[in-house]
Amino acid sequence: MSEENFFKNLTNAFDDLKLRASYGTTGNDLDVANNRITPFSFVRKMVNGGSYMFNDRLYQGIAPSATPNPDLTWATSASYNAGLEFTTLRGRFNGTVDVFLRKETDILGSRLVRLPDNYGQSLAPENYAARSWRGAEFTFEWRDKAAAGKLNYSIIANMGYVRDQWDVFDEAPALGKDGLQQFESRIGRADKRIIGLKSEGLVRTQEQLDALKAKGFTTYGRPPYLGMILFEDIRGNNFAPGPDGKIDANDMQLLSENATPRINYGLGINLSYKNWALQTFFQGVTAYDRVISNQEGAGMRQHGGAVRPYYPIWADDVWTPETPDAKYPRPVGSNWAESGSIATDFWIRSGAYLRMKMLNLGYSLPKSWVQTIGLTSAQLYFNGTNLFSISPMNEFHDPEQKNYDSFPLMKTFTVGADIRF
Repeated sequence: MSEENFFKNLTNAFDDLKLRASYGTTGNDLDVANNRITPFSFVRKMVNGGSYMFNDRLYQGIAPSATPNPDLTWATSASYNAGLEFTTLRGRFNGTVDVFLRKETDILGSRLVRLPDNYGQSLAPENYAARSWRGAEFTFEWRDKAAAGKLNYSIIANMGYVRDQWDVFDEAPALGKDGLQQFESRIGRADKRIIGLKSEGLVRTQEQLDALKAKGFTTYGRPPYLGMILFEDIRGNNFAPGPDGKIDANDMQLLSENATPRINYGLGINLSYKNWALQTFFQGVTAYDRVISNQEGAGMRQHGGAVRPYYPIWADDVWTPETPDAKYPRPVGSNWAESGSIATDFWIRSGAYLRMKMLNLGYSLPKSWVQTIGLTSAQLYFNGTNLFSISPMNEFHDPEQKNYDSFPLMKTFTVGADIRF
């Protein structure tokens, strides 16, 4: 646009200004569960049906494969993008702004249908489901000089926002808009959600406990006890509205639709002054909820009775008669929902973080030094990655670590020399 005569006559504020739009389409071979489509599932075939021993021989059986779908195809992914690029202030400030929409249709999935028991197989999946993503991306950069031209620097920042939702997905009527289990519905919601029990805090006093016992309150059939997590009772049997004095799967709720980061951002800084050079990059996410978990599942489990009730980070902050205001549940040595071993907002923390992803500091030896020993150049440098992070998750583990007991993100430190002859 900045090259058009009508624009040049209007303003000289921009060195460059460009509008753009794009459209593209391609295929995707993932199904509704993000698994790859099984090869040759469009034809009928026989598969290994197990084996058995009879006398001294092994007999191999065969069985028909899953019901084929002769009309099987991949999903169609269509992307729409509109953007703006600009440069201003004599080239010192530039940036891009993009908005996008991606629609995926004909995703392979199983329909919800009833089949006669004597059919013997499940119905073949169909290409019917649809999903969409909407978002925006921003990138801005400032380049300039200071200190009489001896200091060169640039600062670049970027941010991206995306939100996904299912547009077409077969669900039972109970999951519909007015259904008793509508909190489990995917339609109009993100693929990754957090569903669990809502916490009302810990049972801290004997008075609270007595009141619960007087009502016959139970959690998955177990009587209440001091120091347990108390959950919100909102439904009765078969998801009937209203409390029934029993905590069980009927009381599950949609706790968050931000189980994947909605906003990603970064900040890079480059400096050079005389013989010194510095590059650093910060990276982070926000609008992100996580359930504290280990490899056994959501929540934290108690093992070993009173010997190893929790992981060591809670050793001084669990409920006891002497510490009724503690942060974490009472050690009971059992993996119960009320002891912490379930998805619940009690364990939900913000997964947002800011991390120094990279730091590189270099010093180039003066040319008068290196030339005396026959070198073209020599630079000493230090490089570090994943040096530190700021996050609410740091109480438990690294914010980019999957679970408490999964492999942690590694830091690296490198010191070296770049010598050229």
